[in-house]
Amino acid sequence: MFHYIQLRYYETKEGNIAVESIGFDRIDIHFHQQKAICEHQTKTLSPTRRTELQFVPTSDWDTFDIYAYEKNQLYFFAQDVSFIHSIHLAQHLDLPRNAPLKKSDYKPQYTHFGKPSEMTIGQEKSTLRIQQEEREAQILAGLKPAKETSHLILKGSDRKVYQIVNQLLDHPWEDVLLLDPYLLDLDRKQMMMDWMRLLCGSPVKWIHAIYYKKEGTQKAMTIAEACQSISNDWLLNQSFRRNKNKLTFVGLREYIHDRFLLCREGNRYAGLSLGTSVNSLHSNYFCVHNLAPSFAEECWRVFHEVVQANTVESEVIQWTT
Repeated sequence: MFHYIQLRYYETKEGNIAVESIGFDRIDIHFHQQKAICEHQTKTLSPTRRTELQFVPTSDWDTFDIYAYEKNQLYFFAQDVSFIHSIHLAQHLDLPRNAPLKKSDYKPQYTHFGKPSEMTIGQEKSTLRIQQEEREAQILAGLKPAKETSHLILKGSDRKVYQIVNQLLDHPWEDVLLLDPYLLDLDRKQMMMDWMRLLCGSPVKWIHAIYYKKEGTQKAMTIAEACQSISNDWLLNQSFRRNKNKLTFVGLREYIHDRFLLCREGNRYAGLSLGTSVNSLHSNYFCVHNLAPSFAEECWRVFHEVVQANTVESEVIQWTT
């Protein structure tokens, strides 16, 4: 009333295709490399008993087609068969959102916190395969359109600046220098506080906020007043508590006109040049320029020496319990 047939196939550790069958008398396999048939093999079997055999390819392959016959009649086929050699699992816990900015509706988003939990099931990638994937990534990166290096910011478009800065800071940099002579302007205190929320919400380890120390004027906050304002900001303290980053205010006797945001991690450098004070983003037309890594490194080294030679006051901000 019925005829029992069975077919089982799998890949061996050596890269061969093992076949176990009952009822079929011929198996054909077409090995493929990049969709093209690179090798064809045929083997006969005894249809009346269980038969085990292996197809040993002599060419590199990535998929294959298999056809099973009985008395020259095709009863089963499968095309473009491939096998999963390994599975890489990565897990990352989502952290609470950072404090939103008050002068804008912008909400900073950072993804580079902590290290994901990773696990590989199956075979590890060979060195040759890893090198091939790295080369493919380089080729694909070269085909992508070049990123904009300069941005024209219209009056009232400070949100765009926050997005550019957010993207730069979304990395566990070791140190960040924010240089702005007017950072502690008293009449734009809230803008300074928003920038502290943006910076301290990031995974950066140490933030240096550098400004020009004004003498004999009431237009700027003192370093003590700036520290007190930050200590009184509950949401900003929550960012400190969660991220464990450090913030230092540094006052200079040397006036640096242009504004910079410079980042360093080991020998890697990046940065932005801001065409206006961070406290005037919403009221000016200006440009923001992404610095080439070599130029960002040059700026870092020059300003690092300037800061060391011209610091007149500094204060490390500690988060409160």
